[in-house]
Amino acid sequence: MLALLAFSAALATAVLVATLARTGTGLSHERLILAGISLSALFAGVVTLVILLSPRAGTSLSILAWLGGSLAGRGWAEARMAAGYAGAGAVLALALAPPLNALRFGEARARALGVDVDRAGWAILAAASLLTAAAVSVSGLVGFVGLIVPHITRRLVGDDARYTLVAGTLVGAMLVVLADAAARSIAPPLDLPVGVLLSMFGVPIFLFLAFRRRSA
Repeated sequence: MLALLAFSAALATAVLVATLARTGTGLSHERLILAGISLSALFAGVVTLVILLSPRAGTSLSILAWLGGSLAGRGWAEARMAAGYAGAGAVLALALAPPLNALRFGEARARALGVDVDRAGWAILAAASLLTAAAVSVSGLVGFVGLIVPHITRRLVGDDARYTLVAGTLVGAMLVVLADAAARSIAPPLDLPVGVLLSMFGVPIFLFLAFRRRSA
């Protein structure tokens, strides 16, 4: 039920963000960002309130560990729990490779190529929610993988979604495993949260990529 609840909450949140960002002509990128930031702050406040009102210290520590992201104590049982959701999301994402490739050139060109942009957008939202929920239900919040890995995979295999989806899966998995190994080795026997470690390294890399693209 954990992965199912994660998927339901992820999809509901994504739909809410997309609904708030809709305008008469489609999705507004600016409103999408503002809605995402606003809801993120709201849910962060709810989580903080739950931690403060939790009657047991163990519950608060479990929530904090979940927010930090970790692979500690995770095994094949957790992998099997999330496998069905991840598999369904992967199949759906690969099936959406043609509209994803068309949408890279903008909604107008995608429509000219015969893509039902609205239907494709909701399907992409569902696939992303499935994949994200499967990952988060096992490891907690491990940030910046989805921001850094696409830049790496595009340099390796190009922009074709058929290849970037597969390459992104492999590169993302390797990055998280390497980060987990580093988190266990930096200050043993302390097991640092993987999400915190990736954020510390991911933010400078992301800012470098973003500002270099802007200067170019």
